[in-house]
Amino acid sequence: MNLLLSEDLPLRTSAALGDYTEDAILPVVYGDLSQSAVPLIKLSETQYLAADHPATITAVFVDGQETKGWAAGTQTDITGHSYCAITLAAPPEQGAEITAALQGKRHATTGALIEHPADILQDLLSLAGKIWDLSRLKAELPGVRLAGRLDKAQSVRAWLDEITQSCGVVWAERFAAAYPSSAGVTVTSLDARSCQIGNISADIQDAADRLQIAFDYHPAKGAFAQYMELSAKPSPFGAAGAPMAKLVAPWLRQPSDALALGKRLLQRLAMQRASIDLETGKAISVGDWITLSHPSLPVDGQQTMMALSIEFQPGKPGRNISGEISWGDVPIITLDHHARAIRPKAEGGVDVAYSNGIATFTILDPDGKPLPNALVAMDNGAPKKTNAQGKVSFEAKPGRHVIAVEADGYLPFEIEMTL
Repeated sequence: MNLLLSEDLPLRTSAALGDYTEDAILPVVYGDLSQSAVPLIKLSETQYLAADHPATITAVFVDGQETKGWAAGTQTDITGHSYCAITLAAPPEQGAEITAALQGKRHATTGALIEHPADILQDLLSLAGKIWDLSRLKAELPGVRLAGRLDKAQSVRAWLDEITQSCGVVWAERFAAAYPSSAGVTVTSLDARSCQIGNISADIQDAADRLQIAFDYHPAKGAFAQYMELSAKPSPFGAAGAPMAKLVAPWLRQPSDALALGKRLLQRLAMQRASIDLETGKAISVGDWITLSHPSLPVDGQQTMMALSIEFQPGKPGRNISGEISWGDVPIITLDHHARAIRPKAEGGVDVAYSNGIATFTILDPDGKPLPNALVAMDNGAPKKTNAQGKVSFEAKPGRHVIAVEADGYLPFEIEMTL
C-alpha cells in the first residue's frame, strides 16, 4: 500500500471490533493528553475505547467529574490488532459523557512517547504506506512536543497540513522543514547568468505586526484552552500598524513551544518581504537554500531563499522555483498576553437565564465552573462583577444584546445573544 496524498488516511472504525451500536472512527493518539480529556467510544454499557492501539490512561471522567471506578487495559480483536479499552465499575447514567486523559502511542522499539513533529508525521505516513526521511525536521525543532488525535475521515494531505501548521513547518513530497528558520546550508548560488527572474511581488497579503495563537485544543470541550498574543516592535507598518494575524495550532500544547513558534512566525510576517519566481537549469530540490544575487531584486546585495516549490516544464531542461526573500532590521518580538481562554459548557463562556425582564448570566471558566469577580457589561453599559457563583444580572428587554466579559488571567471576549 502506498496511498496518494489525496486519499483518506485509512483509520479503522468500530465495525472492525464487531457489531456495536456506535459507528465511529477508532482514534490514533499521539503525545501527552493527560492534561486534557478526549471523548471515548462506547463499546458496551461499561466498556469504552480510548485509542486504536495501546495507551496509558491517567484519569477518567463522567460528565466532567473524575471517577475512580475504572480499569484500563490492552485488548486484542480477532485480527490480532491491539487497542486500549476502559471498563467502568458500573454503568453510567443514560446520556452521560465519558472522557479520559491519556498518553498516546509509543515507539515499538524504544517505548518512548511519539510526540515530536517528525516522529508523529513519520508514524502517520506509515499508516499510508509511505516512508520519508524527516531527520532534518527532527534536528531543526529540538524539544518541540505535540499532542493530538487522528479521529476523523480526511485525506493524508489534510492531516499533514493540520499537524505541520501547529509547529510552523512546510512540507512537500518526502520533505518537511521548519519555516521560517535560520538559513541552512546553501546548496547553490544563482545570479543573472544562471537564472532568469520572472515575477517579483512585494504585495504580501499576510503581512502583520501582531499575532494571536490559539493552542492546547481540548477535544472533549471542542475548544482551545490557551491563547497567546505577540507583537513586533517597533511596527514596520507605521502608526496604523497591520492587521493581526491569527494561527490555529490544535496540536501545540506547551506555552514555551507556542512562544518560540510565535516569535519565529511573526519575525517573518513583520519583515519587508518579496515573493520570487525564477527559472534556472541548475539542479535544485524543494527545501534547498539558495544564495541569490540579481539586479532585478528589490534590494541590493545577496539574499538567501528557500525553494518552497518547484515546477518542471515538459520539453525544457530548466525548472521554475518559487520562494521569498526578506530584508531590513529584524523586529523585536514581545509577548503581550498569555491566558487561558474562557471556554465553557455553554457557547461563549456564558449561561443565561431570562425572566420578568431580568437577564442573569453565569460566566464559566475553561472547566465549566463559575468564574467569580469577572467584569460583565451589556450593550456597552457600566460593567458589573460576578458574584461567588459567577452570576450577574441586568435589566434587559427581549431582543439581541452584546455581552462583554473580562477576567484576570483570561482573554476578554464579546458574545452576541438573543433574549
